[in-house]
Amino acid sequence: MKKEIASIVILYNPNWNLLKEVINEASTQCCKVFAIDNSIGNNRSIFESSFNELENVVYYPLLDNFGIAHAQNVGLEFVKDYEYVVFLDQDSIPFENMVKTLIEDFKLLRLHNVQVATIGPQPVNSQTNNPYEPRLFKNKDFIIDGVKFFQTKQIISSGGLMLVKDFNEIGHFEELLFIDGVDHEWCWRAKKYGYQTFLSTRTSLVHSLGEGDRKIAGFDIATTSSFRLYYQYRNFIILLFRGYVPFYWKLNSFIKYIVKMVYYPVVNKDINILKRIIVGIKDGFKIILENK
Repeated sequence: MKKEIASIVILYNPNWNLLKEVINEASTQCCKVFAIDNSIGNNRSIFESSFNELENVVYYPLLDNFGIAHAQNVGLEFVKDYEYVVFLDQDSIPFENMVKTLIEDFKLLRLHNVQVATIGPQPVNSQTNNPYEPRLFKNKDFIIDGVKFFQTKQIISSGGLMLVKDFNEIGHFEELLFIDGVDHEWCWRAKKYGYQTFLSTRTSLVHSLGEGDRKIAGFDIATTSSFRLYYQYRNFIILLFRGYVPFYWKLNSFIKYIVKMVYYPVVNKDINILKRIIVGIKDGFKIILENK
C-alpha cells in the first residue's frame, strides 16, 4: 500500500532559521520530508543538529549545485512509494493544513474527471503579505460543488502538489533549464498530455520571487541576481522555439526581457550585468543549434 504524501524541499545555501520554519511545518503535514541540498559542500552536521528531533526528515546532499530541476528529480527517486508529492522552496512557508487542503482539492477535481496535473496554494508576497496576482491574464474561475479554484496556465513549483505516478506520463523536470522556467515548462508540457493546472483558493504559501521586490517607475519589480538573469535569458531563447510553450508567454517575456536589459544595468550601476545577459542569449542560441 502506498503512503499518502511526501514533501521534497530543495536547499541552496539556506537561511537556517527560515528553513527551520519550512521543515518544521512540512514535517507536521507530510509523512516524510526529503531535503535535497544543492549547496556546494556537505551541510549534514548543521542540518541534523537543527532537525535531530524530527524522525520523518531525510537529508541528502548533492555536494554541488546541479540546478533545481536535477535536485527535484533526485527527490522524485525517493518518493516512488508515495501517492502524492508536494515541492517546497527553502524559504516558502506553508500555511497550516495546506497539504491536507491541496489533497482534498486535487481529489475533488479528479472525482469530477478534471485531469489536474498539479495544484498549488495561492502564493503570498513575503514582503507585502499580499497575494501575487498575474499581470497579463487573470486566472479563470473554476467552480465544482461550490468550491472555487483558479485555473491557470502554470504555477510555481513551491507548494505544487502532484500525483507521483503522473510523472511516468508527463516526464520529470527538464535539467537543461537548470533553474528558471523549470516549473512553468513542466506545466506547459503536461498540457500536451491533456492535463490542467490549478490554484486552490482555500490555502496559501508565503513566498518571495527572485531576490525580493524593488519599486521601479511605480511598479513592484522582482529583483534578480546576475546569476539568475543569465538563466532567464538563456532559457527564454531555448523555450522560444518550442511549439507547446504558449505564445502569450513568449511575447510577454520578450517585452519584459527587453526592459530588463535596460533597467537592471542602470539601476545596479553595473555593466557586467549586461554582459551576463548577452552571454545568456548567446548560450541559448548555441544550445538551440547544437540540438537541431
